[in-house]
Amino acid sequence: MDFFLKLQHEVLRHGDLSAAVLGELTGFSSQTIYRALTGPKMPSRRVVTALAAALGDEQLQNELMTFWVAGVAESRESPSLESYSPTRDSRETFSAELAKLKDESGLSFRALAHRIESPSGQPVMSFTTIRDYIQGRSLPSPDRLMLILDALGVKSQAERHRWRESLARASRWPNLPRSGGSNP
Repeated sequence: MDFFLKLQHEVLRHGDLSAAVLGELTGFSSQTIYRALTGPKMPSRRVVTALAAALGDEQLQNELMTFWVAGVAESRESPSLESYSPTRDSRETFSAELAKLKDESGLSFRALAHRIESPSGQPVMSFTTIRDYIQGRSLPSPDRLMLILDALGVKSQAERHRWRESLARASRWPNLPRSGGSNP
């Protein structure tokens, strides 16, 4: 039984809880819970740990973590699910990688905005601005990108440098119209 089937089985066994209810129990958004249950990308350890705690005892938590570890190992071996690589060349690819990083954090746009606060406790960026960056509607300045990376837990200087370089590459690409719509 793979990770997703095991997790779905446990949710059904515990009363077929909705993603919204599981989100309330775990502190993650219902979208994050839904993606954790359906894949195809493996959820973060934090999400799985919170789900396991919400669903059962220590034995179940150990079982789910065993399935999760096996699933992560399998996904790393699969060429279609390569691990994170910040070699983005276009705006679309840059925003997709930034969205992936945000999704792995399990944070909502609002929660991410609250992590980026001034010393007085006021948000530095609105959640809608952050959403626009992550959804590719606009690109952040290098300083704002660093604030977002801080909030997402990216501490490695080498990784931060790669993100800065990829932002510079993405900035050189024209803002092409998205499929299904026009660009004014």
